Amino acid sequence: MGDLRVELYGELVGHLVGTDRRAFDLVTERNVIETFGLGSTILSASVPFDLISNRSRAARRRNFFAELLPEGTALDNLAAEIRVSTDNTSALLARFGRDVAGAI
Repeated sequence: MGDLRVELYGELVGHLVGTDRRAFDLVTERNVIETFGLGSTILSASVPFDLISNRSRAARRRNFFAELLPEGTALDNLAAEIRVSTDNTSALLARFGRDVAGAI
């Protein structure tokens, strides 16, 4: 998996990085702290902006990004289109992330 840019209001806030679909995580850009403040929950309460991410909350952050995708048949159809499993959140966001409701 390559790094995926995460933008909010047109500003880069971080990257989703990781080599495994079950182990990716958000790495926050330093400038986001200056813009939104340390610990800001403007993105989500599950994804506060910190310089060093708390590893124990990585699953919460992955869940937040997974919930940006549709559910049920719609998710099945998207996964089938790019030939990945429905739990491959990073691949699905890489391909469809800009087009889903709630896109950030």
